[in-house]
Amino acid sequence: MKLSISVCLHYILDKPTEIGMFPKKWLVFLALILFAVNLEYSLTSPSPEETGHFSIPSLMSTTIPKEPTIRSSFSPTVEQQFYSQLKALINKAIAPIYHIEITPIQYPSQGDFMWFYQNDNQIFNEGTFDYISARVSPGEVPEIAQISPSGGFPNAYVQLLSGITYTLSATDQATLENALTKAQAEAQSIVSTYQQIFGEITDEDLKIAQKEINFVSSRIDYVIGYVLGYQWSGRQNESKPPLTYQEIAEAPNLKELLPQMPISATPVVTEIVNYLSLLDSANALQSKLQLGGWIARQIVNNTSYPTKDNGGMKLVNPNTGSVSDKFQVGYRINSALSSIQNDLNNTQRSIKVKITTSENSPKEIIAKVNGGVSFLTDSVNVLQFSVKNRFAYDLHRVQGTSKDSTITIEYQGYTMIPITALAWQQATNVGWYYGDPITEACKNGTQDVTGFKFSSQPIYNLYSLADGGNFGQIRNLLISNYPIVTINYQNADFKQFKKSWDENVTGNLTLFGLSKLGNLKEGTYSSKLSQGSSNSEFSVIFSASPQVTTVPQLQKTAHVIGGSFYFPIMDTPNF
Repeated sequence: MKLSISVCLHYILDKPTEIGMFPKKWLVFLALILFAVNLEYSLTSPSPEETGHFSIPSLMSTTIPKEPTIRSSFSPTVEQQFYSQLKALINKAIAPIYHIEITPIQYPSQGDFMWFYQNDNQIFNEGTFDYISARVSPGEVPEIAQISPSGGFPNAYVQLLSGITYTLSATDQATLENALTKAQAEAQSIVSTYQQIFGEITDEDLKIAQKEINFVSSRIDYVIGYVLGYQWSGRQNESKPPLTYQEIAEAPNLKELLPQMPISATPVVTEIVNYLSLLDSANALQSKLQLGGWIARQIVNNTSYPTKDNGGMKLVNPNTGSVSDKFQVGYRINSALSSIQNDLNNTQRSIKVKITTSENSPKEIIAKVNGGVSFLTDSVNVLQFSVKNRFAYDLHRVQGTSKDSTITIEYQGYTMIPITALAWQQATNVGWYYGDPITEACKNGTQDVTGFKFSSQPIYNLYSLADGGNFGQIRNLLISNYPIVTINYQNADFKQFKKSWDENVTGNLTLFGLSKLGNLKEGTYSSKLSQGSSNSEFSVIFSASPQVTTVPQLQKTAHVIGGSFYFPIMDTPNF
């Protein structure tokens, strides 16, 4: 073992003259206690010269867990206080320019935001897509949001739509059934005439038709809704909704609407006209069912199987430049790359956050954000610097530092990125996102009305983020250059700190346990020391390292300050 127990036992065996006054079993027991409190030391650790890491004693570092998020040791109340103040401060700063409320986003598995969203051929950046296609849900503490892995929102959208159907109220259903019963003989005659001319309608035919237009429950539906309304009308080839029962019934010259009708179909069409005249007002109800079913089918299909024709897009790999063979659902960023670049270059436009800390006790710090309400917190994890995903250094416990400090975080060149999912257009059947069925289903709830309704309890919480909603869609992202972080110490020891600090080492910063300021897999930040007017005052300035600033265009990333989101329900639903 390379832990403290082996160190202590080694010392016991090798230093008998120095420990002879104590029984050996007591010292073994002491070693076990040291092991229990995690006082670690490695006999085989490489030297700082070999690794380039800090020579800070192990008491000042903790091993970073392998999970994507460093977990804070604070209570939720303390974290909520911090993020509540941070959110208010950011929104106040951007209010003169952007009239959008921003919520901080917990650092995601996607990493930082790749803002250079397309290549020279206008192929969308895969890294950008991975971020904006995520589903939004509440973060680990109130006042922040977290996002799912790539594609989380489109996947959830399909799942939700699968539980929505277009149904008639009891009254409308009774009206339709009465009309169909009266015209039952005519319906059977139409099916018989059709099968005599074109062959038997098989169960497989019905399945294919149902899959395409989602409104084929009988053979008469197949003949009128699918064959005549969808195929003979030419709507199938145009990716348009089939002719409705009402459109067919009210057409002055039905044959003009059927450019692909075979000549032999004339007897069938004649009977259909007579049949629909008998249904009368029930045609409108049939049309609602027909169109509602078709809409639901198309948006599910376009989301599940994106193509060039229905608005899907290919993605370019930011690391290799290769373009994907498969299509993904379409997204748009409504801001030109040149505009984003200009805003990021405008470093005079910045948001500053100041956090003052002072010692309350050996284990507690009093923290205050921009002069706001003070709150007590554990001294651990206020600001951490992690090195190569191995160690996290508490910047209020490193030798030579002090708990009396001012942390300044400056977000330079901030800009808002508007994001939209490609909206579905009924006229062209292009796009994938159409929120009306969800909104209508939420409104209808369990009421006895005609329209879209949930066939079962929704699998997602459709409320707002504040109410625990986990079906959020990203609408805007507030980004900036990687923030410049300066920690100014008072009552410290610059000479002692300088001995153990290596300005050549790069790493990543984490604020209050959850707010990461860089990708853990890379060295986002480099540091620079600056002595104050005396040895007791000095500053450590963290800024973006060349590893993240000197990269190819498609790999350019920005820090996400927060975002705004859309949730289907802002008020209480009826289910």
